[in-house]
Amino acid sequence: MQYQNIRLTKKELGQFRNDDSIVELADGTGYWSTVSVFHGLHCVERLHHILYSETYYPNLSANDTFTLKRHTEHCLDWLRHYIQCNVDTTLIPIHWEADSPGPVATDAGKHKCVAWDPVYEWMARHSFNPSQPGLLIHPLFV
Repeated sequence: MQYQNIRLTKKELGQFRNDDSIVELADGTGYWSTVSVFHGLHCVERLHHILYSETYYPNLSANDTFTLKRHTEHCLDWLRHYIQCNVDTTLIPIHWEADSPGPVATDAGKHKCVAWDPVYEWMARHSFNPSQPGLLIHPLFV
């Protein structure tokens, strides 16, 4: 997902600025982070890939399948927690429709949303490519 990886200064890390385990980029330009909404979108993308695993992961080994399932379980639990922490109590009435034998839920209520564009633009300004050679160097595995 574009812009999910961001570079922050120590000050921008806020409550995490004194955590020495946060990944510092090897070129000294900042610390690796993301924000919850982008992690949530990453998890939705992960679930989509699992639903269509024959397309996205056609020849996985047993070990890779296990790793992928663990990551997906993490994403499901993370999304559950995210939804519970960001409670949206907009009503979704259940009604009858002429073309459905069972009741149908229609999400037609007004949700209170945060403006997406400023968040996206902020992430874009802080984004970086963690795959850039030499940028990530684990201090214990040099």
